[in-house]
Amino acid sequence: KIISPKLKQKQQGLNDEIKEFNPVIIGGFGRVGNIVGRMLHGIGVNTTVIDYDANQIEMVRKFGYKAYYGDITDYNLLKAAGADKAILLILAIDDSDAALETAQMASVHFPNLKIIARAKSRTDAYVFIEANIPVVRETFSSAVKMGKEAFIMLGKDPETAEDLARKFVIYDENRMHEDAKHRHDQKWLMSMGQIGRDELIRLLSKEE
Repeated sequence: KIISPKLKQKQQGLNDEIKEFNPVIIGGFGRVGNIVGRMLHGIGVNTTVIDYDANQIEMVRKFGYKAYYGDITDYNLLKAAGADKAILLILAIDDSDAALETAQMASVHFPNLKIIARAKSRTDAYVFIEANIPVVRETFSSAVKMGKEAFIMLGKDPETAEDLARKFVIYDENRMHEDAKHRHDQKWLMSMGQIGRDELIRLLSKEE
């Protein structure tokens, strides 16, 4: 009784009817969108959650969150979700192509809507950067945190480890934005890989 209507709805490509307005719209409420949504809820910011996975929607609702089934790339759905009045659209969906399509469409039709997108990889990040869309790499922060812990376990004091990690983040973010300009030039990217390793050695050794 619960699953069958949702499967039929998905097969027919039907979106839920959205009857609320919130300042933030979250597309995708899996491992990334869920954490961001909980953080925003913690500071009193309500969100409109949209996901294309019927099973995920049911799970979210079981834990007390309101969520809507629908295709985030659909202009009419975003319009119904209040994208013309909302402040921020967070694209946390797994499908990078769909996220880029949504971001580009929203930029045209809802010019006052701020957008931030999840990138599953550095390559995905290049695409968003080229399209001038703010992006966050999903595993980057956790990997940096692990690297910082590794510094400490190898004998660095916490302050030095924190500073080394901060220097790395600044360098890597700058490097990524520069690499994005040449993302179609594989030879250039490969040559910059070695140069980047050498630059990091000089940067972090100097900092230490």
